[in-house]
Amino acid sequence: MSILWQVLKTRVPISLALSTIVLIARHLCHGQSRPEPLVMIQKMLEKEHEAAFHKPAFSYISIERSDRTGGHEWTEKVVEVSEGKLRYLVLEDSKPLSLDKQRRENARLQAIAEAPEAFVRHERARESEEERAQQILDLLPRAFLFQDCGVQQGWEQISYRPNPSYVPQSYEERILHQMSGTILIDPHADRLHMLQGTLAEDVSFE
Repeated sequence: MSILWQVLKTRVPISLALSTIVLIARHLCHGQSRPEPLVMIQKMLEKEHEAAFHKPAFSYISIERSDRTGGHEWTEKVVEVSEGKLRYLVLEDSKPLSLDKQRRENARLQAIAEAPEAFVRHERARESEEERAQQILDLLPRAFLFQDCGVQQGWEQISYRPNPSYVPQSYEERILHQMSGTILIDPHADRLHMLQGTLAEDVSFE
């Protein structure tokens, strides 16, 4: 899943994608007079922690193309409140919504206002997924080795592979520790743009 976020504030939600595509990028990697990749990873984690612990209510514009949007580019007005993220679709593939879609969006928001229970449950589940994603990110410096792949289309690209000296502490870590892939970091904000990975082999729990 590939997601592009453009926001009117400095905070950008974590965008985490686990792909089944085998990534062959080692031949692109080369050394430069740049920060060590582990240093870039650590800076990114600091910024993600700051964003996770400071969540003031605010609104911004989100532009996303993902499985959630059915492959279309959605431009949404997002308002973050204590219960979660309220989204209102304003453009689809850079085009204004039809009157019928506008009515459906208005009806959807009205339904949330009248019966918010389902919305709250959904947002709690999403927050739980974000917490799990943060735990995965926190595992990176300990469980993986990194290689700098330079700048790709404006993003810092770092490849990662399992650190053979790390001993996983749980079944979940055993699975994650078998992954290798690519991390893209926003060089201006030190924020995570994308994480892709694939399992190198089946994991046994014998």
